[in-house]
Amino acid sequence: MLKKITINTIIYGIGPQLPKFANLLILPLITPFLTTVDFGIYGVSQAYVLLFQNLKTLGLDAILVNSYVKRPKLFRPIWQVLFGVMIINSIILSLLLAIVLYFSFREEVGDDILSFILLNCIPLMLFSSAEVIYFRLYQLKENASAVSGRIVLAGAVNVFITYYGIVYLNLDYMGWIWALFLSGLTSFLVSIYPIWKEKIFPVFKLILTIVRGSLSKSMPLIPHYYSRFILNSSDRLIFDILEQDVNRVGLYNAAYSIGNYYNIVTTAFKRAVSPTVVKLLKKNNLESINTLKKIFSLFSTILLALTFISSIWSKEIIFLLFKNDSFQDIYYVTIWIFMTYNYLPIHMSAHQVMVFHEKTSQLWLRAVIAIFFNTILNFTLIPIFGVNVAVIVSFCSYYIMALSTYTLSDFKDIKMVLMPPLKWCLFTIVLTIMALFVVDYSQFFKLLISIAVLISVLLFLSRRISLLNFKV
Repeated sequence: MLKKITINTIIYGIGPQLPKFANLLILPLITPFLTTVDFGIYGVSQAYVLLFQNLKTLGLDAILVNSYVKRPKLFRPIWQVLFGVMIINSIILSLLLAIVLYFSFREEVGDDILSFILLNCIPLMLFSSAEVIYFRLYQLKENASAVSGRIVLAGAVNVFITYYGIVYLNLDYMGWIWALFLSGLTSFLVSIYPIWKEKIFPVFKLILTIVRGSLSKSMPLIPHYYSRFILNSSDRLIFDILEQDVNRVGLYNAAYSIGNYYNIVTTAFKRAVSPTVVKLLKKNNLESINTLKKIFSLFSTILLALTFISSIWSKEIIFLLFKNDSFQDIYYVTIWIFMTYNYLPIHMSAHQVMVFHEKTSQLWLRAVIAIFFNTILNFTLIPIFGVNVAVIVSFCSYYIMALSTYTLSDFKDIKMVLMPPLKWCLFTIVLTIMALFVVDYSQFFKLLISIAVLISVLLFLSRRISLLNFKV
């Protein structure tokens, strides 16, 4: 099974994201043509876009997955109704987004405001629902090539337009906006025919029994999906509200443009392993539960090692990628971002158990706690310490959200703890503090530490090779 998960993570998860890594590689080529203001406008505008995009599914992703797994002969009529609900919701959200973008950016963007609004809103209005249906369908079918091919093609368009628009057409931040629009259009065009071939058409004559039943289970998940936006992107909105210097915001967003690539890695694993986790939960025997524990233990170990090594080399990474002296001091921010993503195994191991057992009524609570903590501290500390304190607040908020899941009575009733959360949280905190000091050590010393960490991980993996023999 470990072999299967590894292959799926590479092909099904990381493979489709290679164009995004290509965007990382072209940073040295485009940063001489960009300013901190460009990074600031792009970062804040995409935070507003994500504000609305995170509401597009109304939490119905979990219903799509559960209906496919638990009712394989009846999932199509359910999906058709939910498809219609998501389209109607996306149209409403895109109109609201247009209003927000106009009043927030009409001065900074100037004459480009109309194209700026349309390019940001049309993908949400017309493309997003079909992409959700396409991805979920082929994810559950475990058809890696279908998902990978679509994302690789769209990503290639994104990379080309980004480079051409910024370097040759001098579009500045609009180069990114055009690239996102055209890649979204490409993804939509590739997705729509397979969906129709599967006879999953949106139904706008809503069947109330399906809608009510689905929304009653999905609505408590909205704070969960929204919490990821609040913790990951709302700091840029708060910077805008508090009128922080756009150049400092641009530097902060530049650091996130590097750190967020670990979001791609963790998301890749989550997408690759989710179908396997659901199947093992469905078996619900001692062997399957032990296998789940091994999966999350392996995931946590590998992720912690990779983020720690990346953190201690973040100074060199920034130097290689940003050919602009203005960006050279952002590596401390990047360390916090790298290490933050170690929360995911702790969070995922508990969250998937609750969603599978349809114990979602309390999930909103842990999200509200994390959002409240994040928002209050950001509004309090940013005026005092500046924009960079937001990354530490986000780090703490993610772990509050992950750990609070284990305190919910619904989770305790299931009696299925797949990993010790406090132990892994403590490991992450210790290694984060170490990385903040080691990052300024000599490259030789950092090389020795990196080799020692890799050897330790390989030894740990070799002791758990028996996981390969288990089949779903």
